[in-house]
Amino acid sequence: MAIPAGTTARQVASLARWTLVGVMIFAMLAWWRPGNLTWGASAAGLMVVLALWLMWKMVAGDRTIESGWIYLVLLGPAVIVTCHLATTGLGTSSTGTPGLAGGLNVSMLFHIALAAIGIMLSGSLLGTARYSAAILAVCGAAMIGGPAAAMHWQPAETMPIHSALAMFGFGGVGLWLSSMWAPSDDERDEIAPRRHRRSVTVACVMVAAVSAGFLTWCRPQGAVVAGAAGAAVLIVAGVVLPARRKALLTLGLAIGACSGILAFLAFPEAPTIDPRAYGWFGMGEQAAVVVFAASSGLVVLAATIGWVGVAWLLAGAGLYLLIGLIAARRAPATAQSRAAVWAAATAVASCALLAPGGLSSPAITMGVALMWGKFPAMVGLRVKRRHGLLLLAGLVVVSIAMGLGRNPGLAHWSAIEFGANENFLHAPTGFFLAMSLAWLMGSRNVWLGLLGILLAGAAGGAGEALQYLASSRGVEMHDWAYHAVGSAAAIVPYLLCMGSRLYESPDAARVMRADYHTYRSS
Repeated sequence: MAIPAGTTARQVASLARWTLVGVMIFAMLAWWRPGNLTWGASAAGLMVVLALWLMWKMVAGDRTIESGWIYLVLLGPAVIVTCHLATTGLGTSSTGTPGLAGGLNVSMLFHIALAAIGIMLSGSLLGTARYSAAILAVCGAAMIGGPAAAMHWQPAETMPIHSALAMFGFGGVGLWLSSMWAPSDDERDEIAPRRHRRSVTVACVMVAAVSAGFLTWCRPQGAVVAGAAGAAVLIVAGVVLPARRKALLTLGLAIGACSGILAFLAFPEAPTIDPRAYGWFGMGEQAAVVVFAASSGLVVLAATIGWVGVAWLLAGAGLYLLIGLIAARRAPATAQSRAAVWAAATAVASCALLAPGGLSSPAITMGVALMWGKFPAMVGLRVKRRHGLLLLAGLVVVSIAMGLGRNPGLAHWSAIEFGANENFLHAPTGFFLAMSLAWLMGSRNVWLGLLGILLAGAAGGAGEALQYLASSRGVEMHDWAYHAVGSAAAIVPYLLCMGSRLYESPDAARVMRADYHTYRSS
């Protein structure tokens, strides 16, 4: 008996969604300390979700992805890092530090790629997901509880990222409060606030207040920066949003005043950074001798991508927040409140990346990706849909960078922590390249999908030839073998996805050709 069209797609999407929620919650609770092991675990978790996401897209017959300004914000630093890698990372090290030839640049590019994938998956799977209020409440609790536990049990001397943890925890407070106005479960594409009883609302506010007080007590310096960033966004929201103008302006000014008083007490001497030390476009690989895991995220970015890259990031993120607030002007009053709170929480959590050690913590990167991924849905911003070739292009660029770089960097070091060698990295690279080609080429024709998998396997040989011509690593045939095995492994999930359509009703083909929103996962 045939099952209704789209049923399998919804089931696979649900599996991907809850896997992503589990990965995000575990990351924010446990993966705080910078290290290759935690970065490897984060990458592995996102790869599992990405594989499920690709399977969902195959079953649904949808070859598009949701786009947004945030990807353009990440594109600027990625271009600068790629240029540095092309000039200093393909041969021997220019820093005099053995083993870092290209490693820092590739690591930065890998970091950007993980953030982009996390944003894409969060927006696609959690944007208007059912049980949004429960998901936001649990994620907010993890975002608060993880930093609080880390700061309580780990002294600042052994874990010098307490300021970043405090800022991120304040972002979690905003996420927790946003759960009171989550998109309704029964209206997939409408931006409607979730109504709570007064007692539930009071309890949520009390938990948020106690959490904010504890975070301030643990790290007042982090509270100062978080308060300043949150106050700035709330004031802008008060100017932009008409329905809650007086309340938002009052709250923003009050938080800003408290932050100013606390800054006077917590910062006897304000920290300074010499803007002339790193240049307009950064130092490239030479930054490896001046930055460390505990360095300020702002210093790491300035040293690697320069002040032009930092300005691009900050200005782009601020503009995206403003666009989201403007989009919320036509929403109901309660939805405008949600937009303001979410925008402020996103800004505060993002500031944690710029604090000491913030850029090196996988938990912060994962949480910030979650915040930016759900940003369009929470503010009512409609995003355009682009062809999946953009995702394929991104995967190809990162794969080529890791293959040509003298040192694969963070991905290689993380693989070593799990007992694998550098050659193993070619297997997941081949797998995701094959899955992407099968998705784009074979959504409606199995033979074209199998041809895409074959092309992905052959791309490993082309990569080795390019590696021989453009870098000093030479040709390594066993790398191609790993790549081919990974590509071949994509045959099983691809055939399972295509075969699942045989059990759906006769009108499945018509539904698959229709727009994705007609059967979007509820």
